[in-house]
Amino acid sequence: MHTSTLIKTEDFEYFQRGHDGEQFVTCEFDACFPNYHDQDRVGVVSMPFENAPLYTGFALLACGNAFYDAHRARGGVFFDYPQHYFFYECDDEGLNTSVGRRHVAKDERGCVGHLDVWPENKWVATPPGVLAMITMAFDYNINRLFWPYGYGLDKVDKKLPWYFRSMMRTRMKSVYYYNSPLPNMQIRGTASPEKLVWETIGQLSRITDPPPDRDGPGAIAHDTEAYEQVSVDDFLDSIDSAFEPTPQGKPK
Repeated sequence: MHTSTLIKTEDFEYFQRGHDGEQFVTCEFDACFPNYHDQDRVGVVSMPFENAPLYTGFALLACGNAFYDAHRARGGVFFDYPQHYFFYECDDEGLNTSVGRRHVAKDERGCVGHLDVWPENKWVATPPGVLAMITMAFDYNINRLFWPYGYGLDKVDKKLPWYFRSMMRTRMKSVYYYNSPLPNMQIRGTASPEKLVWETIGQLSRITDPPPDRDGPGAIAHDTEAYEQVSVDDFLDSIDSAFEPTPQGKPK
């Protein structure tokens, strides 16, 4: 059963770093997720496999709640799930986890189902490498992207088409680095979303054994997650070497 019956708007608080650059101040959902629409496609690049539930659980649930709020406002009975996608590395050697490669059946990779990343076509096994993850964000028309801090490119032998960058610049609304040492945004959750996150982490014990700890800069407390929200332009500039040069006269 989706979380529309388990969480509500009052279960989340939002904060952004203030003008002094030090303190976090309360803000609205829209400040963290500008121009939200219930058809937004949210993608989490999970590196390693368990990092999506560890560091982006509240964000996925908060966006999911906004999705359900839109349905509730229309009235009537509905059965639907937000367009949220979980991209993780997997090849012939198995899943890329913090404890090494693990061979896990696809139906056991569904820990993010507790976070309403469902059905299983939204758990997307991706070949290793940054280029593959960028390609997934492009192919799945992602509007809001959660990206592991520091996951970038030094040198690539193959380039993605120039138009990937141009079209992603048009489609994407916002980018968030999780596990960043320089967060500028926080989401705080009550016991209800926290319970769902911990249930998700508990399921990871099948893969990591024991389940990972929810620590690090991306989860500064059990009831709070922190992110570095960056502009789409800054994100694309940081991975510019992944793309072919833009032909003269074409929009970058």
